[in-house]
Formats: sequence, C-alpha cells, structure tokens
Amino acid sequence: MERVLISVIGRNEYREVKYIYNGKSKVTNVAMSILYDEIQPKKVYILGTETSSWEYIDQLNISYERIIIPYGVQNEDYIQIFKTIANAMDVKDKELYIDVTHGFRSIPFYIFTALNYFSLTQNAKIKGCYYGMLQPGQQDAPIVDMQSLMELQSWIGAYHVFSSSGNATEIAKLLAEKQNEIYRNGDNDRKKPTKLKNLASALNHLSNAIGLNYTKEIIEIATSLLEDFNKKDIQEEIEGFAKPFSMIVPMLVEDLKNIVHHQYVWEIQLFLAKLYYRYKRYTNCLTTLRELIITYLIEIVERKPEYVYDREYREQISRKIYEAAYEDYKKGIKENYGNIIDLRNASGHCGMREDGLLKLTDAEETIQNKVKTIEFFLKGSY
Repeated sequence: MERVLISVIGRNEYREVKYIYNGKSKVTNVAMSILYDEIQPKKVYILGTETSSWEYIDQLNISYERIIIPYGVQNEDYIQIFKTIANAMDVKDKELYIDVTHGFRSIPFYIFTALNYFSLTQNAKIKGCYYGMLQPGQQDAPIVDMQSLMELQSWIGAYHVFSSSGNATEIAKLLAEKQNEIYRNGDNDRKKPTKLKNLASALNHLSNAIGLNYTKEIIEIATSLLEDFNKKDIQEEIEGFAKPFSMIVPMLVEDLKNIVHHQYVWEIQLFLAKLYYRYKRYTNCLTTLRELIITYLIEIVERKPEYVYDREYREQISRKIYEAAYEDYKKGIKENYGNIIDLRNASGHCGMREDGLLKLTDAEETIQNKVKTIEFFLKGSY
C-alpha cells in the first residue's frame, strides 16, 4: 500500500530541536522532517491556515500538498474543517502516518475524527500517529507513537458492532490483522503471538452460529471462548500484543456469560430470542421462539433433556402440540405455538404473503409483545 504522511503546521516560531525517532535523530525546526526521511511517503499533506508558518515546511524542499483550513472560531467553521480534511485527501487503500506535533488548538481532534472516517469509509490503514515531546528547557524531543489511541477507537467500534448486531467479525478481523502484522514486521528473535488468530477464528464461528440460529453451536463456542479468555497464556498474549483488545475483553466475557449461564437450554434460547429482537433480526427471533417452546416441553414437561437436539423427537413434540396433548399442562400453548409459526412464516417468506399478519408498520411491536408473552407464559410454569 502507498504511504501517505499527514501533518499540521500552526502559526509560531519553531526553533531547532533534535527530534529522535526510531533510533535516529535530526536537528530540525519541525518534527515532520525526520518522519519524512524515515517513512518515505509517496504523498504528503500539510494542514494549516492562511497565516500558518508555511516557511518552515517550504524550507524542507519536499513535495507536498497544502490544505488550507478555517481558523475555527464558530461551530460552522468546525464542520468545515472536518469536511475540508475529509474531502481534500486521496487516502483510499493507503497507509496513513500522522504527525500532530505542531497542531494548534483543537485541530488534532479533527484529524483523529477524520482518520476514523478514513479507516471506515476509505479502507485506509492508520500505521502511525506521532507527537514530538519537547519538554521545557530541553533540546531533545523524542517522537512518540500514539497509534494505540487510534487502535482503541477501532476496537471500541468493533465491539459496538458485536453488541448491537451479534456480529463479531470486526473483532476477529482486528485480531487476525494484529497477529499478521507482528509476523510481517516483528523482530525475528522476539516471541510472537500464536493464539490471536485462534480467537479470531472462534469469534467468526460464533458470528456464523448466531446468524444461522444454531443454538447448540452458539452454546459450545461461547463456552469455549470463556475458557480461552480465562487461560493465562492467552491473557498474556492479549496484554503483550493486542493491549487495546484487553479493554473490551471484560465486556465481551460478560456478553458470553449472559448467553450460556442458564440452567436450561430453553432459557438460553429465550435469551437469544431477546437478543435477536434487539438486533432487529426478527425472523431469527421468531424462529427461536418457536424452537424454545419445543425445548421447554422436552426439558420441563417430558424431562428428557438428552433429546433436546434430537430432530425426530422434536418433530414428535411439535405434532403433540398440534394435537393439543399439552393443553392440560398449559392451556393456550397450541395457540401460542401456532401463532408464532404464522408470524415466522410471514417474516420468512420475503413479504410475499398477503394475509396481513405481520405488517411492516407494526412488526416491531407485534414481535416484542410475542417475546414478552412467551416469556411470561413459560416462566410461570415450573
């Protein structure tokens, strides 16, 4: 991927400083100079106002594109600053290196926001975010990489996707990319991660199981992941190689516990039905409601939990529901079961049915009420 260096220049007198980066040093007025030498970007963008101290950039004798932004004194200016940054740069499918050493006022915040925008919409890879730390009275200024702050935003965003949809593929992607990057760029003598991609694979499988409504696999994978997150070697690998991920692991673990920590499988399915409703996966929700009634009858009424995943036995139970065999145990179970199947069929046939059973305008409320009804209906029975 092509490398792009993005920097910012304010209006100031920048004295010569010995900037130190990657084991090398250079005496210069602006930190970007040594970054340019080491990164060797194909394109350079410099942000500043009309009155910024552009002479410090011009004296470097490098090719760069000047991006003029508003000074920023009112809200409209702030929006324009972001739009200017977002629209003026060609960063699609490129590696980005950012220097905010000489950023003025709140400009670094806009740059960070734009970087997040670029990574989400332009497939840009944030490879470094640098700041030259010059202490008062000092001549040497080490350049630190604040990349972990940008990475943390990506991890938080990936967790939000999982929390709001049940899709953990973004987390898995970040884990796999982290391990691959370390193997590409890491010291050959340094210990390397071996478990991150295994976690990524498990999270991908969990996403698939959730998408396919595979209760058994959801339980098995979630249980296995909980065991993995409790292993010392995996914890050490996360801390050592994917530290931003460690910030979201506790939330992820809590989500997994909420799935599996129930006494009965039908209770897990009820929890999943609620999740599917929250995710707005309404067909999944209704399918799970149907199946959990059968699971409930197997576990609670028939008391044969070993048959929960037996397809033929489940079909027998379904037929018995239609034959009203369980009406003495729980009156109305046939009606509720049949109603859920009708709703599920209305949802699952791409809106091609014209019976008006599940109207688009009130589908959310209808399904929510059905979830609540089934929860109340079953939880008062044992």
